[in-house]
Amino acid sequence: MNKNNLFRYVAENRNHVGITAFESWIDNSDSFYRFVSVNSDKIRGKIRGAKSDEDLVDVIFELEVAFNMVGTDGYDIEYEKYGSKIGRAPDFTVTSRSGLEFNVEVKRIREGALDVKYQAIIDDIVKRIRPIPSMLAFSFTIDVMDLDQDFLRRFEDATATIVSFISDKIRLEDQRLPFDETVDYELPGFENEISIILSKPKGKLDHSKTSYHGGSFPIFYTQKESNKFGDAVFEKVGQMIPGSINILLIASNSSTHEKEDLQDALLSISELLRDKKEEFFIKKGFCDINDFLSQAENLSGVLFKTSWSSLSNPSNYLWCNQKAALKIPDEIRQFLTGLGKRK
Repeated sequence: MNKNNLFRYVAENRNHVGITAFESWIDNSDSFYRFVSVNSDKIRGKIRGAKSDEDLVDVIFELEVAFNMVGTDGYDIEYEKYGSKIGRAPDFTVTSRSGLEFNVEVKRIREGALDVKYQAIIDDIVKRIRPIPSMLAFSFTIDVMDLDQDFLRRFEDATATIVSFISDKIRLEDQRLPFDETVDYELPGFENEISIILSKPKGKLDHSKTSYHGGSFPIFYTQKESNKFGDAVFEKVGQMIPGSINILLIASNSSTHEKEDLQDALLSISELLRDKKEEFFIKKGFCDINDFLSQAENLSGVLFKTSWSSLSNPSNYLWCNQKAALKIPDEIRQFLTGLGKRK
């Protein structure tokens, strides 16, 4: 099956920006093309089974990890090697030319509810502004950070007013704004919070619509970012294979989740163990503390990657479990910390 037919078979006309990226990985990587060919039915089933866009992005994240791993010379990648024979198991099994083998389980931290809500409001405004015929483009600048639910409520309630305001300014500036220049307007009711930027790109060819050029994005810190890392460890630790080197790879495209949050989560788990908080671990689904400790011995380390898009400069953070039954050899450490960097 050639690359085009393989993509059509696996993606089944699913329309999403992640699917477009998936197609480009197949086109640009022979090794990933071979990986998808071998696992085409499995991948097709996962894409078909993704009921929401967030579910689909989880699948794409998983495939992007595979894309980065198969692009590293000297490593063979097996997708869901253990199948369903042993219940829950890691996503990937990796073998190096030297014979070292390890498992990788992938977990994506989804955007927080505030981020999703904000983007939905922006998408609605953009959908209503773009049909206005003009030579202009518009964008938003958010001038404050750590925005909260109250801001989002005000922002959503003002949607109609915002659309009307931007529409009026587009009609005002369409003819008088010089090419390659911009003009800023503070949004009424959101002074010192939100600005609208109008620009007139000289190279804009489509005058039947107003373009959208994005803008700054607020960061909705909830002070609970580390909780999601801890929950990921508790959720996935039971999938680690005894007698193997096992890595939990946590990925996030959320600006509110960073390696410091992972470090805080791991520190919190250590403190809970030290203080013998038996009830906490029982609530997380373990029989007791010893049950968690027994499972945690199979976790060799946690790799955190904020975004897979920066291939030339990956920002991988690797935590190595000093109490693991099998430690991570230097060869595997180098593989993991350099994952995503292509020559």
